[in-house]
Amino acid sequence: MSETKSPASAALGVDAPRHEPAYVLAFDTANEVIAVGVGVLHEEACAVELVAHAEIEARRQSNTQLIPRIDALLAERGIARGDIACVCVGRGPGSFTGVRIAMATAKGIASALEVGLVGVSSLDAVAWGVWEFGARGEVAVVADAMRKEVYPVRYLVDDAGAHRLEADRVVKADLAAEELVECDTTTPDASDAGA
Repeated sequence: MSETKSPASAALGVDAPRHEPAYVLAFDTANEVIAVGVGVLHEEACAVELVAHAEIEARRQSNTQLIPRIDALLAERGIARGDIACVCVGRGPGSFTGVRIAMATAKGIASALEVGLVGVSSLDAVAWGVWEFGARGEVAVVADAMRKEVYPVRYLVDDAGAHRLEADRVVKADLAAEELVECDTTTPDASDAGA
């Protein structure tokens, strides 16, 4: 394995070598499940190859479960903390406390390791998952906001990726359903098929 300085270490003039390959550590605690993943960073291709992931029911224990779960996943794959080149964190929308736990943990890890930190919308992550699965067209991603409210966002998913059609917001579930029905004017009715 070759040793190189991490981009952050080089920029700060710190002599902290990083072993190749470099990894991205990603996690999300915006809901009742802790999601943790590690991927190999292919800088030239601007791509990340998934190496390992885990989903654990937290049941309001993200604050005590997140770090041990991260450490366990890294240890399982023999990845040293010094091999992490970037931290990617789910920034919600979701549970206010869950998002705060993830953001604070991500900031602490990235600061301690002197690596980059990237926040990703949980809804965007779902939309890109739909893209990777091969679906194309207009897609609605809707997350539970509790109290009969939801976080709805519409996307246009094409070969180039998932493109947001609107900003994050929270609305009553009934209103979101009505709006999505109104937006569904481009989909032919099943009774019109073959006519």
